[in-house]
Amino acid sequence: MERAGIGSVPNLTRFGPLYFSGQPAQSDWAALKQVGITQVINLRDRAEDPGYDQDAAVRAQGFKDYVHIELRARGWAEADLQQVFKLMDTAAERGSATLVHCASSNRSGAVFWAWLVHRGYGVDDAKKLAVQAGMSSEERAATAYIRQHLQ
Repeated sequence: MERAGIGSVPNLTRFGPLYFSGQPAQSDWAALKQVGITQVINLRDRAEDPGYDQDAAVRAQGFKDYVHIELRARGWAEADLQQVFKLMDTAAERGSATLVHCASSNRSGAVFWAWLVHRGYGVDDAKKLAVQAGMSSEERAATAYIRQHLQ
């Protein structure tokens, strides 16, 4: 796990080909593309306004893949989380640089925690990495997923 500095992207960290962050500014997309990120997974609720049309900004930069999967603070739909895991698994296996972001990096860090456990990491070791990736509070949905599926 390493800190990454690209543009003004908040709380940006890297774990192999996977990057985790808070909301990039509209001006950050060109820099993210320039460092080789090809896929973007946006976890924000559509009601969370980034202040610009992110879909258009990302597509204008020519990213290969842009996926918006809403993981709401009050709970994550199992099918949505499984879709995120599948995208992250594929990116990790292929070495495809992928950005997973939310508003602050708390949610993307929590998804990272659940994904690491899904991949066989111990809960405590995975949680330490997730905190480094921006998880600032123990996300209820990640905790529920880990309890339900992996312990």
